[in-house]
Amino acid sequence: MTTETSPKQFILSHRPVEYRQQGLTDCGLFAAEGVISAYEKNPEGKHPSEFHQSFWQRTFGLTPSSLIVSVLKEHGFKANSGNTKSMTNEERLLFLKKSLANDNPIIMHIGAGYWGDGVYKPILGKIIGHWISLWGYDDYQRVFYIYDSDVATGFYHNVPIGNVARSYRDVLRDWGQGVTPIPRCYEYVRVTNSSELNKIMPYQCAICKLEYANEETAKVCQEWCSTHDSCNFLIAKQALNKDQMKQAPAGDDERYHD
Repeated sequence: MTTETSPKQFILSHRPVEYRQQGLTDCGLFAAEGVISAYEKNPEGKHPSEFHQSFWQRTFGLTPSSLIVSVLKEHGFKANSGNTKSMTNEERLLFLKKSLANDNPIIMHIGAGYWGDGVYKPILGKIIGHWISLWGYDDYQRVFYIYDSDVATGFYHNVPIGNVARSYRDVLRDWGQGVTPIPRCYEYVRVTNSSELNKIMPYQCAICKLEYANEETAKVCQEWCSTHDSCNFLIAKQALNKDQMKQAPAGDDERYHD
């Protein structure tokens, strides 16, 4: 194994807007929404359960890694899933720390041994599957800082980020457990471009080249431009790069002409 190193301590530069507590299901979407809200990609404040993409997922609260990746990508993240079954615990620890030290949160599937009171229950941990997200670590205390939607929100006052701290040993133990609804030992979802999201990632009208903060407005602008050969003033004034345009008052037809 190569002797790669990471900083002794690292706290991500962004954090979830709030540490929501889940019900019986949807843990993967709570973890995903924590990431999405941390980078201001959930301005409507959607509840995690609203991110389901099928009737069956919504009905049974299923949150496979493919759904988490899809939801993250829909909100501008680059994300992939995988597992570390072939790694040693030392390699797994390095993998998690390197991901975090790149200022990227990582979502991982564990055994759900911690419920509302935060006390570990071994039998539950071996049986029930659960998703959490990691937001930092400390080599001196040998802990990860975690957002766990199963745990009561009051715990977060004792940690610099997330709502609970757990030892490296316990996280590695939990990562290899949890077999229901299906076995997902050592599975993870990793975000790889969060540093790019520190800036607004604009959506562009392909015709007039105006840029917008959301995709829907860019599509409306492009539809207008393609049929009117001009820009709609009310749309164009929402552009991020509107300062590059010649300013003029809106006409009666609400068009903006170059």
